[in-house]
Amino acid sequence: MYDDDHPALLASAICQNLALGSEPRAVVMVPMRDETTRRLLESFRQAMMDLETPLFLEEESELAGEDDWGEDEEEGQVKCWLGVFSRGGSPLTT
Repeated sequence: MYDDDHPALLASAICQNLALGSEPRAVVMVPMRDETTRRLLESFRQAMMDLETPLFLEEESELAGEDDWGEDEEEGQVKCWLGVFSRGGSPLTT
């Protein structure tokens, strides 16, 4: 996500395409490049809850990843947020 419209668009696309029921899961990974991507992630998480049929965050973690966004070799390493969402259950409490 790199635009303010993307969180709601992605949430809507997942909602429209995720099978109905409590078992299907959507796995989403977001590279945490800077404050902008962190802000967009928070907007995305809220957009998932604001759907007519909310998608709940069941699990989350952080992973080390490689990024091709920058030009420096050091910029190739990025921390990524990983979230697992479902239609059933209740929101993850942190």
